[in-house]
Amino acid sequence: MEKQILELGGSTDGATKEMLQSVLNKKRKYDLYKKNCFKWQMFTLFGGLVYFLYVYQFIVVPNGSNIGYMLGELVGSVLHFFVVLLLGSGYATARYYKKKEEKYEKEYHGLRTEIIRKSSELWPQPYHWKKRGEVYDMMKKHYDINLYFESK
Repeated sequence: MEKQILELGGSTDGATKEMLQSVLNKKRKYDLYKKNCFKWQMFTLFGGLVYFLYVYQFIVVPNGSNIGYMLGELVGSVLHFFVVLLLGSGYATARYYKKKEEKYEKEYHGLRTEIIRKSSELWPQPYHWKKRGEVYDMMKKHYDINLYFESK
């Protein structure tokens, strides 16, 4: 468990600390998949752009209107096959990370809104209710998790 969550003291019980740790773990996984998805999307985008410019500059322009020769060069080269295979793999990997990102985003926001909705049960006494603000501030400051509002 994180140091800041453990140091919350008597204002939060063990179950609340576990909920805060759980939402933190989901946020970290969500951020990881979001970062990986973006990397693979950029790889695929720039790789496809470079390949398109290569094909245009070195295959289309020199051959003019001879479509048969252009297709023969594209299909006949093993290098072109591997580049297209690499770009397809990059696209498939980006889609995989996008699905994982959406899954963890949904789980993260579900846990976050559950903490917000159950805050009156988690901090029932007036003294603890005042400490709730400190817990929310700590989560916002250290982990960038907003527990004040349910909206994203």
